[in-house]
Amino acid sequence: MNIVFYSSNSNVFLKDSFKFFHFPKHSDDLKKLCSLHPEHNFTVITNMPGYFLLDAEEIPENLSNLKYKILPALENSTFAANSIANEILKVLPDIAIACTYWIPPFDWLGIEDALIAEELKKQGIRTLSHTSLTQMTFFNKYETHLALKNNGFNVANAVYVNHELYWEERSKKEILHNVYKEYIFEQIKKLNFPVVIKDTTGLSSYGMEVAVSFKEAVHYLNLMKRDVLVEEFLSGIQAGTEIYGTDGDYKVMPPLIFSVNKYKITSPKQSIKLGPVDYNAYNVSELNDTLTKLAKIFKFSGIAQVDLVFKNNKWFIIEVNPRLSGMTQTYCALQNITPIELLYSIATKEKININLEDSKKKAINIKLPLQNFETLEKLTKHECVKKINQIQNLMAKQEREKGYCELVLSKDALKNDELIKEIKELCTLYPEIESEEMWKHLTEIL
Repeated sequence: MNIVFYSSNSNVFLKDSFKFFHFPKHSDDLKKLCSLHPEHNFTVITNMPGYFLLDAEEIPENLSNLKYKILPALENSTFAANSIANEILKVLPDIAIACTYWIPPFDWLGIEDALIAEELKKQGIRTLSHTSLTQMTFFNKYETHLALKNNGFNVANAVYVNHELYWEERSKKEILHNVYKEYIFEQIKKLNFPVVIKDTTGLSSYGMEVAVSFKEAVHYLNLMKRDVLVEEFLSGIQAGTEIYGTDGDYKVMPPLIFSVNKYKITSPKQSIKLGPVDYNAYNVSELNDTLTKLAKIFKFSGIAQVDLVFKNNKWFIIEVNPRLSGMTQTYCALQNITPIELLYSIATKEKININLEDSKKKAINIKLPLQNFETLEKLTKHECVKKINQIQNLMAKQEREKGYCELVLSKDALKNDELIKEIKELCTLYPEIESEEMWKHLTEIL
């Protein structure tokens, strides 16, 4: 078969502005898949930087059954999906597999990848991709809230605030007072505080604010620049999982516990993920049923990541991200496979061992300060280190935009203490990876 892995990017990418370090390299992941399946021809078609598919600082090496095609950036294109679909059609694929990733400021690349898949389906090509409707539903946090609530899933109470209507009196001098704003305030007063205020279309928890009172909530609303969702803060255990599958056949992974920041919310560049959790203590069988139902309703096709809160022995859904994520790499470390192998197995419906219920394995995903490449190379020599990703933005001026280093450790460990012992040993050998923030987050989730 001819199998294509593809992804798109709507943003400007200036190669010289970034430094990357991936272990294993994405090219090594692809070479491994090629060696496991010499009967297939594989093609990678993507825009730069092509996370999960390219090592952006290297020229990819074509193999006998692996070819790369790096597409130019499509500036001001209203038909990017059609252009990329046409490039994919040129290689006569039997299967086209979307490898959607995330990029700030908007987590919308999945919509483009879904539109590409829908163009390919018109030509009779088999695809692995969520639908554009599913992607759009989970791109907009208000649409997500409505979709989950209307289908009977546990969600936090929330109020949607339209930015334009909130400030309508500014543009229309005949308005003496804003009735919409009056209504919004009355609805927010009914919520239990604290509340979380977040952009409906922002990436992850970037720009999220926590208001402990109605007065503080109004203060943040007066500063808002786009539509927002004002949502009750659920004070429970923060966690997340992934769902794998297509065509009604799904596997829900046991959750990983997340650490939180000073506002008690998950921070994407600081959060530590540890697990999987104990099945009995966290009512995992009920969660499995709930998320299988979710996958079937929205016809998932590929990988979807779900943010959760466990409160009063109930699971609440906070957010759904139908794409690859750092959690994909953590779960793959537990299974000794690569994300590309996982996508291939879902697309071809080949059985792969992803049952962790009886496994002794534990994994931890840690965020480190940015490291020099010499330290990163040394870390790769340790058996427990399964994955390293470092992305450094050389042009960033604000500290939070300079990048991150992600370290994934895994081993057979009945207790979390065994993983912590590994981390302490690594910190002794490489003190530069240690930080007060890291230990604070580790302490929270142990």
